[in-house]
Amino acid sequence: MNARNFLCVELEVAPGDIVRWLCALAADLPKPSRLRHWAVGPRDYRGPQGAPVLYETVALYAVTPGEPPRGGGFVSGDVALAVTLLPLHRRRLALELRRWSPLPATLDVIAQHLTTHFAQVCTMTSGAATPQDWPGAPPLACNRWLERQLAAEPQPQNANRLYPLWLEQYRALRGGYPADAKRSFRAALQGCRRRLAQSGSPTLPASPRQA
Repeated sequence: MNARNFLCVELEVAPGDIVRWLCALAADLPKPSRLRHWAVGPRDYRGPQGAPVLYETVALYAVTPGEPPRGGGFVSGDVALAVTLLPLHRRRLALELRRWSPLPATLDVIAQHLTTHFAQVCTMTSGAATPQDWPGAPPLACNRWLERQLAAEPQPQNANRLYPLWLEQYRALRGGYPADAKRSFRAALQGCRRRLAQSGSPTLPASPRQA
């Protein structure tokens, strides 16, 4: 039987705590291979502004030592585990976990590690996706992330500057790049702008407490 590749966990922690848990997980997992090691990305989460935001995907990558980072300083390597942060009521987060082939553990094992790491926090695990607040097929988390970036701008800006950030969010979420990246980005932009126009003055959900 194939190990399941999707799991949802609900808990009340700060977004920055998820990055620290992934670093602890990387230290506890066996190496992906003799010539590779684990890295957390896609961006650098150190520093006061480093905590991920809602709809952002943080991933664990199997990286070859000496492999240069991608343009913009993003982590290289193959995606092994994707953790997407989604908002819930109050200060709770829903974490959508997705497993890819480099990961040498099942998601059930990963969920147990998460539960043990946050032993003081009540966690709920489910194999069902988190309900979303948009009718029809829900937008990808990377597109909801993009929508929030556009909504947060006080004045319309050149959205192309968000392209490399969105592209790495897409790869972290889906395990690889889209077949036609620029076309996919244009379609994502159109969808974001349509939703923002339909919502009028957007009200973004409150973020859980930061680390």
